[in-house]
Amino acid sequence: MLESRKPTPQENHRRDMRRQIWLPLTLALLVVIGILILTILSAVRGGETVSKGSSVSVIYLVIGWMAAGLINLALLVFSIRLVGKMYRGLPAVGQKARGAVEQVNAFTHKAADSAARPVMQAEGLAASARALWLALKKRIS
Repeated sequence: MLESRKPTPQENHRRDMRRQIWLPLTLALLVVIGILILTILSAVRGGETVSKGSSVSVIYLVIGWMAAGLINLALLVFSIRLVGKMYRGLPAVGQKARGAVEQVNAFTHKAADSAARPVMQAEGLAASARALWLALKKRIS
């Protein structure tokens, strides 16, 4: 007896994607194309209904653009207010950040100087010894 194979999660995902995304998208696209074809056919035939339909469609387009503009304006005002509130709190945070950066800078310079101090002292002693040797050599010759 043959056992039925259980579909993998990828197969389930593909099937669900076709059913839940591509099918409605295709149907909506076909409806829009059908409306476009009907509009073109009615415009080709001409008449009074085309003039009235165009006036109504222009009104719908203007209303849509006005609604989108109002939404954008509201988002812009909200963003400006949010940035304003953020800037009011920024000086205190900026001072804390600047203090932390200065502490890290001071610690880094101190660590670098302490690491370089023995090398500088050794090079200084070597330079003094060379100068002393050259001075002695000059006096002897």
